[in-house]
Amino acid sequence: MSKEVEVLLRQSGIEIVTSVFYRIEQLGQLMEKLKELDARVIMHHANGEGSSLCHVFCQAYKYGLIGRKYVWLTLMQNVKDYRKFASNMHQKGQLSCNAEQVVKAAEGQFIIFRADTKDASEVGYEPQRSFTDHAEILREMKKQAWYNDDTRRMLYQLNYDAIWAAALALNKSLSRLPPRVITNFKYTDLGTVTDALMPEMNRTDFFGASGPVSFSPHGSRMSWLAMEQIRNGTAILFGIYDQKSRKITLSKKISDLWYSHGSAAELSSISNVPCNAFVWLFVTGFTLSFGTMLLKMWGVCRHFRYQQDWGLQGELRMLSGVAVLLVIDILMLLIWQLTDPLVVEDRLLPEIRDGAKMVRYQTFYRQCHSGSAMGWTIAFIVYKGLLLLGSVCLAWPTWAMSVKRDVGDSSQVGLAIVIITLATVVGVPVGVLVQEEPSVNFGVIAGFTLFAIIATVLLLLIPKLMELKRGEMEPSLWSPLRLYVAEFFNDAGDK
Repeated sequence: MSKEVEVLLRQSGIEIVTSVFYRIEQLGQLMEKLKELDARVIMHHANGEGSSLCHVFCQAYKYGLIGRKYVWLTLMQNVKDYRKFASNMHQKGQLSCNAEQVVKAAEGQFIIFRADTKDASEVGYEPQRSFTDHAEILREMKKQAWYNDDTRRMLYQLNYDAIWAAALALNKSLSRLPPRVITNFKYTDLGTVTDALMPEMNRTDFFGASGPVSFSPHGSRMSWLAMEQIRNGTAILFGIYDQKSRKITLSKKISDLWYSHGSAAELSSISNVPCNAFVWLFVTGFTLSFGTMLLKMWGVCRHFRYQQDWGLQGELRMLSGVAVLLVIDILMLLIWQLTDPLVVEDRLLPEIRDGAKMVRYQTFYRQCHSGSAMGWTIAFIVYKGLLLLGSVCLAWPTWAMSVKRDVGDSSQVGLAIVIITLATVVGVPVGVLVQEEPSVNFGVIAGFTLFAIIATVLLLLIPKLMELKRGEMEPSLWSPLRLYVAEFFNDAGDK
């Protein structure tokens, strides 16, 4: 590891436990040391042929430095099929591990090397400058007498660009060099040449055979770095890092790098409409269902206490009261909708670590949010809470009077009101407390809502349908429905 890399890592707060040079025969001792130091991220510089990397993974397999607990970052290139490469080495007696052991040790590890335009094109990277096609440069090289087809592609590309960079810098610095130095150069003039040459080298910026050519203030080549991951013995290119722009371009196969947990919804139709529709349906639905029961209890209470007739006029008064409550709901919802509507907001839950599998899970979800949501929620809780309080106050006396006189279904309505009130009193605080757990929050709200709905249906709707079937129900605004209900029951009985 170079000193520059060590400095950068330490500046980023990354601890370096050791930095060593080794020979192949020393790999066993090195693996023991790495295991003793509990090193988890290991940077390794291998030769371009891949043989040293196979030896490293072989020893890593023997000493157990493989799997999710360890990440190997290897600087090398020129090997794509590690299964075949390791198999050939094993057959020749050059490797003590077989191909499957090497592949198992190499699974998921990363390879980094200097990329050219061919590598960049595979991940869809588009540089922000015009350049000569690398294939055209290669064709020009093949025409030269010094070209050797057996030479690795990157080697002649780097040599080509190095000579070209030096030539450009020399050409631009000629005007600052004394004529004597140009015509009769001596090693004593090296300082003069260096002073004129280095500024031009630092300003070097062209696109060559190996990609973009420029230099950092430290003198390092700034070009492209290709990133591969070994999967099932094959090196898969998944990204290009541009050292000058400090940007990473990833291929569409980046999802292969992550372990999925749970499921994800399609992101093509994310809309704010469901957020606001939920609030409107929930608020108005509560008023239409609970409000009618509350006003029914109020009307029955007045009927028994003041001897007022109920009849059709009573039902009309009840519906008028429900309409008033509904208008109040609509006005409040409209003001909320116009001033600060609910919008979809992205949230990340605290990550969960699985020590056994060495995996961290990060849950991402979308929720409905607005800046004034809490204020409006409190307003609706107070408003609906007053309705609940009034209904509870009416439920007991009305229930007692209806039981004594055995009139109507007021006792069932009172019991339904009590059940809804209990579900609300328990469900709302619990739902607020578990807002950070989306699944639990949804389960609590849905569970208590379904419980209240099912209880109301069993207490009110089913008995009403039975009375309509028997013709025992008193005349009301809903009396015209009796024929349809009777026909429904008759059809069900025939089947």
